[in-house]
Amino acid sequence: MKAAPQERVDTEQPAEKFGVSKFQRREPLNDEEYRRFREEYGYLRAFFKARPQRYARVQHGLNQSHMGTTYDAYLTRSVWYAFAAGLLGAVLGTLFTVSLSWLGLLAGLGSPIPVSGGLATFVGSHRVYFVGAALALVGGSLFAGGVWTGRYYYPLIRRSLRRQEIDVVLPHGIVFMYAMRHGGTSLFETFRALADAGESYGEVSDEFEMIVNDMELFGTDMHTAIRNARRLTPSSRLERFFDDLLSVLESGGDVTVFLEEETETYLRESREEQENFLDTISLMAEIFVVLFVAAPVFIIVTLVVIDILGGSGFNLVLFLVYGAMPLAMAGFIILLDQLGRPFEPPKSNTAVTLENPAVEGKKGADERFDDYRSNRRKESFRDEFQTIGATLRSKPVYTMVVTIPLAAVVFAIQMLFGGQMTNLDGVSTSPVATTLLFLVPVLIVAVPLAFFHEHKRRRERQIAHDFPETLNVLASANKMGIPFTESLEVISQWSGGIIGQELRTIRNDIVWNYDVRRAMLGFGNRASVPRISRTMKLLAEGIYTTGDLSKVLEIAASDTRDRDEMERARHNELSTYIVVVVIGFLVYLLVIVLLDVGFLQTLPQVEGEHTAESGALITSFQNVPVETYRAVFFHSVLIQAFGTGLLAGKLSDNNALSGLKYGIALSLVALGVFLFI
Repeated sequence: MKAAPQERVDTEQPAEKFGVSKFQRREPLNDEEYRRFREEYGYLRAFFKARPQRYARVQHGLNQSHMGTTYDAYLTRSVWYAFAAGLLGAVLGTLFTVSLSWLGLLAGLGSPIPVSGGLATFVGSHRVYFVGAALALVGGSLFAGGVWTGRYYYPLIRRSLRRQEIDVVLPHGIVFMYAMRHGGTSLFETFRALADAGESYGEVSDEFEMIVNDMELFGTDMHTAIRNARRLTPSSRLERFFDDLLSVLESGGDVTVFLEEETETYLRESREEQENFLDTISLMAEIFVVLFVAAPVFIIVTLVVIDILGGSGFNLVLFLVYGAMPLAMAGFIILLDQLGRPFEPPKSNTAVTLENPAVEGKKGADERFDDYRSNRRKESFRDEFQTIGATLRSKPVYTMVVTIPLAAVVFAIQMLFGGQMTNLDGVSTSPVATTLLFLVPVLIVAVPLAFFHEHKRRRERQIAHDFPETLNVLASANKMGIPFTESLEVISQWSGGIIGQELRTIRNDIVWNYDVRRAMLGFGNRASVPRISRTMKLLAEGIYTTGDLSKVLEIAASDTRDRDEMERARHNELSTYIVVVVIGFLVYLLVIVLLDVGFLQTLPQVEGEHTAESGALITSFQNVPVETYRAVFFHSVLIQAFGTGLLAGKLSDNNALSGLKYGIALSLVALGVFLFI
């Protein structure tokens, strides 16, 4: 049984925990020691090396991010990088000064402080040199400071990213260890199998690889190796897991039962964290409506009124529409991506690198084998290009290889034959037609990308949804004594769709190649779903360690089903907020249309009637750029359409590309509305 949880008290000193105790000294260096440091390492590195306590945090980040260097060597390189960046910044500042002087922008530059005298006259006559020196100093300082700061905090950022990935994949890693231990594999071999599965378990495999290397290369016992890994891991979850595992080992408990309980514990924690995450995302969706629907409408209306009354609101409207809104939307989507990063499973690839044993023995035995293999490569290469549709379905971004050049050609043709629409006057007189010059190329790129992306996502969702039930049926068939290959054949006959095809492929692969592991890993590659790939890796390894295949299938089915339920819960929870943001866009569109039709387009008529009646106006509406405002409003609606669409995709599928279909649909709605008003 699992040992009773104990309160964790960290009695280690910071230097020992961070792994820098061997670099520390209890007393400062004397002159002779410091001189030897300078002779051996140089002045700069000796400066850092003599101050280990001051830079213990950097060494901690380097250790936990697995960067494989010491703090003094890393910071020494950082200083040189910062120095080079400073020189670059100084050169750019000088070139910027030369450009300003060439444009004549420095000729009228005066001192902000009213001073007089010979010094002031000298500075005024040589203002270009002083401005250049100031900009070179500022540019060099900013570049050098930015590079130094970035280098200083990079290990900490990388450590944070590793911690996030470990926290996400750790439950799957525990399930993997549970399946291996259930088959009778020793704990060390279980650690080794997980360490070798880096293509599926990422950073978790790296953490267990430290244990394996510590034991194999340095002869460390398992308890000490686990403690060493516990000190260096950036994940508090994995640290806690190591503590509990050590407690079980020291108390003589059953490790298999412990792993089973840990699987349930971490799954429960993952569900609780996802609920908190969904609450946060829901709040962010509501903030989006306020910041990007209500606030822009209020600001635009206010600035238009200010401009009509003789103020200078038009330039601010341009800045809001073409600068602030796109940047703010991009920043908001990036913020959502960072918030969801800890809950996004890392991309995994269970690429098969094993040679077929039946073919391995033929190497060198028959020289015709090399010719056969070369011809097969050529045929595979040719077949890949013959099946363009399959390639695009698996890699939707490849569509841009064709669509971007096509869009460029269409844009060039439109510019050549567009006539008046290609100049600035056309933007005001025909805003919709002018915008189509840019909108059509964008749609040429976006529509195929969205189509193939949605096809791929539907396929992945179908596999993820049907796969757990398939594993349960396979487990039941195995319990009844039906051989695995026969179970695959029977189930594939009544299973339709993608799962049925894949089961037949797995069955044929096993029968023809006599390699179950290779067949399962091949399905993991084709599925391109991280959790399915990890499940197939689990089955591929577990099938060789146990005769109770049904239990391994049940473990894999349970893990996959739980993850699928969590994904569907997220999708269902956030679907409501997709409606909210779409309605927010429609409200924005309605307000802009009312402002255009009911206010701006009536201004000339109002002025004419008022002049005819009273002969005078407090302010004139003749200088209000009504048509230009209409073009700007149309562009703002299109920016809102694509921004809202990408946000909807990020909410529903945690993928901005999934929002392309919403962005395309909303932009076409906006286009249709402005064509009829």
